[in-house]
Amino acid sequence: MIRVLHIVGSLGYAGLEAVVMNYYRNIDNNQVQFDFISCSPEKQRYDDEIIEKGGKIYRLPSRNRHPFAYMRELKKIINKNKYSVIHIHQNSASMLMDAVVAKYCGVDTIIGHSHNTRCNVLWQHYLFRPFVNLFLTHRFACSSEAGKWVFGNRNDIMIFSNAIDVPTYRFNGLIRNEYRKNFSLEDSFVVGFVGRLHEQKNLYRFLDTCCALKKQKNNAKFVIVGEGPQEAELKEYAEKIGIIDDLLLLGKRDDVPSVMMAFDVFLFPSLYEGLGLVAVEAQATGLPCVVSDEVPAPNLTGLEIKLSLDESSEFWAESILNVKTFEKREDAIEYITSGGYDIELEAVKLQEFYLYITKNG
Repeated sequence: MIRVLHIVGSLGYAGLEAVVMNYYRNIDNNQVQFDFISCSPEKQRYDDEIIEKGGKIYRLPSRNRHPFAYMRELKKIINKNKYSVIHIHQNSASMLMDAVVAKYCGVDTIIGHSHNTRCNVLWQHYLFRPFVNLFLTHRFACSSEAGKWVFGNRNDIMIFSNAIDVPTYRFNGLIRNEYRKNFSLEDSFVVGFVGRLHEQKNLYRFLDTCCALKKQKNNAKFVIVGEGPQEAELKEYAEKIGIIDDLLLLGKRDDVPSVMMAFDVFLFPSLYEGLGLVAVEAQATGLPCVVSDEVPAPNLTGLEIKLSLDESSEFWAESILNVKTFEKREDAIEYITSGGYDIELEAVKLQEFYLYITKNG
């Protein structure tokens, strides 16, 4: 068995962590085991599951606030455990910090994995970007756009899909009816969003589009699943534009596939994404998706509409009213699997890579 050290920053409710955990759950842990670096001092969402599966979690100082302490502790962990494979997950070229330490420790395989097409600290990204490829042995990305963002135009970037546990998202009419009843949405046209309540997700555009839609479709209702720093101001804005009574803010949940089954349309107006895993999940439940053209999410089911953020909210609302739908939403998962987003198949691909590179160098 080989142990791979995954550097993820945190183990909470975020897309990057969800992707890594999807792979971890579907890899044969008798052959490949994951250990994790987290900068969170507190217990997080996936901690118990990781420990139960035999993984280790190392808590380090904040890489942003205490970079030298972070790198010093990372060096100790790598040397103590003699890792031969380090897998660094980041949204920017700041992965250089981890790669330099791994290189200094003599790690054979140093993988940089890009999960986004923008980051919060741009100066750091552009400062590190010219050097990051010098310290990596392999480059992964969730999309070609995410790969170019960190690694530039190279022909050696391997794409690993933000794959999902497909059967979990298979549409079930009984679940849909149950959830719509529980949320008093039985006779409503439901537009939903799932994600972090952060400026990246462009939720003011979501609410403006909902307001425009409400003027055209009286039974429209709106659902936001997730938590984040913008929650209070989004409530205030929804009240200001007059749709607060038609809006459900459900917070973070562990039953997202079931909640999605209660939606009629998925609305995702993000300013940027590495891929947009949640749009893949929404498609798996058979939802038509209206997304920003800044989101490189694949149109796996043929029911995805990409719109420019330069278009008006009224135009977005009109597009929602004109979406196509599946006759049988349960058929959608076939398109997800054939499109390469079935985690069982993608995990085998990653496992084979680890085993090959460890054996052959």
